[in-house]
Amino acid sequence: NSGIRELARMQRPLPVSGQGGHVASTIAIEVDQLRRTFEDDEVLAELYAMYVDDTSKRLNELRQALDAGDLTRMSRTGHTLKGSSANVGAITMRQVASELEAAGGDEGADRAAELVGALEAEFARVEVFINEFIERAR
Repeated sequence: NSGIRELARMQRPLPVSGQGGHVASTIAIEVDQLRRTFEDDEVLAELYAMYVDDTSKRLNELRQALDAGDLTRMSRTGHTLKGSSANVGAITMRQVASELEAAGGDEGADRAAELVGALEAEFARVEVFINEFIERAR
C-alpha cells in the first residue's frame, strides 16, 4: 500500500533530553520488520492494535510501580516492554525499556522516573503512527 509506505517515510524523530543517554530513532515503528513475516497490512494493523492495548496497560503498571517505589516491578515491566517493542519494531521504545530494565542502584528511582517519562513520550509518538497506519490499512 503506497499510503502506508508514505506514512513510514514521514515519521519524525522525538526530541529526547541529553541526560538520559537514550537517543530517539528517527522512526516510531520499523514497519518492514513485521512485513517480512506478515505481508498483509490488515494483519499488521491488528498486531499493532494489540501492541497499543498491551503497552497502555504496561505503562499504567509502570506508573503504579514508580509511585510505590517498586524498582523490581519496574524492571520486570521494562523487560516485558523491551520484548514486545522489539517484536513490533518500536526501536526507541525497546531501547528505553531496556535502560529501565537495567535501572537500579542508588540513583535507580530518579533514573527510573526519567525513563518512565521517556517511555510515555515515545509511546505517544508510536501510538500516533500506529493509529495512522490502522486508518490507512482499512
